[in-house]
Amino acid sequence: MLSVSSISGIVLFLAAHSLGAAISPVTRAGPCAEAKTWANDYVAIEMNRYFAKNGNPGGCGCYPATQYVWHTVTALEGVVNYMMITGDDQYRDYVLTARDASAGSLLVPENFNESHDDALWTVLLYFKIDEWTTDGRYWDAGIRLLGWAGEGRSDSRSGSTAACDGGVWWEGAGTSKTGYKNAITNELFIVASTKAYLKTKNQSFLNDALTSWTFLKKRMRRGSTVSQPGLYSDGTQLPDCTNNMQETWTYNQGVVLHALGLLYKATGNRNYVDEALVTLDAVIKHKTKDRILAETCDLPGNTCNYDQVGFKGLFMRHLQYFLEVVNDSAITAKYSGWIGLQARAMNQHARRADGNVGSIWWGTSDVSLYPEAVNALSSGVDAILAANKFGTC
Repeated sequence: MLSVSSISGIVLFLAAHSLGAAISPVTRAGPCAEAKTWANDYVAIEMNRYFAKNGNPGGCGCYPATQYVWHTVTALEGVVNYMMITGDDQYRDYVLTARDASAGSLLVPENFNESHDDALWTVLLYFKIDEWTTDGRYWDAGIRLLGWAGEGRSDSRSGSTAACDGGVWWEGAGTSKTGYKNAITNELFIVASTKAYLKTKNQSFLNDALTSWTFLKKRMRRGSTVSQPGLYSDGTQLPDCTNNMQETWTYNQGVVLHALGLLYKATGNRNYVDEALVTLDAVIKHKTKDRILAETCDLPGNTCNYDQVGFKGLFMRHLQYFLEVVNDSAITAKYSGWIGLQARAMNQHARRADGNVGSIWWGTSDVSLYPEAVNALSSGVDAILAANKFGTC
């Protein structure tokens, strides 16, 4: 239930940001100071409208509108990111008593129905909370999930050959599904493994990350002779784990930026940064409409599903993380205007009159208003936070 102060704040936000008063995202330049106010307002809507806080009547410590763990943990990570960037910790208890993030009941491999990617998204949440609170229980739980996700990498499945060695399987050995090695699972594994190395200096974590990176680059990165060079396809096909040339989702590109930034920090090898910038430039060239991020399903005649509405925000979040890790003022300056553009475009085009956020950032249409999804709103928050930290708008 919304408090009186929350309702008042949302009403003021909607009055001040009515659809009729939208400002073109391409006409303003300067420090993106407005983004902090936008973030405050959107997170208030997310946590008061979508989240049922533990301890409140009917509270589950979850987002009741979604049953998917990865939607929940990525949204919660976005809230932690918001609190760390802004210093506004009013949602601390919401997060730390959440069903999937309470220190006394943290998730274990058996909770994931063989889904390695969902477990790895959870690892990133737990590592983020560990960074935020220094409560070692989150770190330990994340390490356990990371170890499980990496099991059986060289096992043969569904007729796979040795060409598939090195990559992480999308699902655990107990799955009944056909074996699949995809981009997002390997990218998340690289991020989590490199983070583990940076904290512990245990070389085995870095070795795991480097092995998965070699596999990812060789098997899923698009070369100069095919469409969208520099981007990463969704996954591979058996038996030899060749590039399946399927969709180049934006979140795949964002998580690989973060992974490469961490590998640079771990090794000092600047080639990882150069590799990341090739992908970032390819995103701006191939994954935008009028320079605003757009999935293929965002374009006219298509509709994004309940997962896909959140992908663009995850790209922006992991771009933010990449810039934090690399800490290069020249790189930040090169992309700051574009980062600010994403926040202004999202705030102008995807915002509904009731404060909810749709999936289309480049323009307004009926499709952009649906579905109502916490990950669509969280995606908008990610765009704003990246702009608050690194954008001009």
